[in-house]
Amino acid sequence: MTQINRWFVRAASVSAVLVLCSCASTSTPDNSSIQNKSASQGQEARVAADDAAIKSAEDEEAGFEEVARNYRASAVKPQLPEAAHRFAVQAEDAINAKDFNGASDLYRQALEVAPWWPEGHYNRAIVLSETPVAASARPAYGANEADCHAVMNELNSGKQTEDIATDLNISRASVRHCRAQARAARSVARAAGESPMESGKEPSVAPSSAMATADFKGAILEMKRYLLLVPNAPNARAAQDMIYKWERRASAAN
Repeated sequence: MTQINRWFVRAASVSAVLVLCSCASTSTPDNSSIQNKSASQGQEARVAADDAAIKSAEDEEAGFEEVARNYRASAVKPQLPEAAHRFAVQAEDAINAKDFNGASDLYRQALEVAPWWPEGHYNRAIVLSETPVAASARPAYGANEADCHAVMNELNSGKQTEDIATDLNISRASVRHCRAQARAARSVARAAGESPMESGKEPSVAPSSAMATADFKGAILEMKRYLLLVPNAPNARAAQDMIYKWERRASAAN
């Protein structure tokens, strides 16, 4: 082989190596490119999941608004189905046992059967708020917060239990419950270093550690649904005021 031929062979070999190296470098992306692509895909997945969650929540609320319209328009309100009544009784029993998580879940199950049940939404809102009112609360069809405010005003005026029960059209047991609730609230206030509550004032809230664990957003949602179903309920003003307070507490907890 002549020297010129040997030179061409070596040149061809070098060119082949350069081509191989060039192919290898273009076919294998660096780590930063892979990471950027993975991060972009992850962000897109999160955005899609958030959009789906928002759409689901909007659809659920639209469906409930239709339920509420039908309930308000009905001249004869439906009776609570036995399956929902069963869950309601179990939820009240869970409250008496101070199992508030269990009570919340049982009310949820009752509302899946009867989403138009106003008291179920009210009761679940109180339980989710996890305040001292929730810890000693009876269901709305017994003695609710508005009843207890009225009871305390009557007691402070010197009336007896039987007269108060007659005036407010509630049971004597409900009057006694409200008195016990007021005493419990005073104990909570003293333990938290607060002044005893004034006549007719709403019971003090629990210490901040209890507030931090409360599902105020869930409570607000349920109470809003209660008001959608019965906007003219006797305790509508008190229910709306609770929403305002829970909004502040939810903001403070965050």
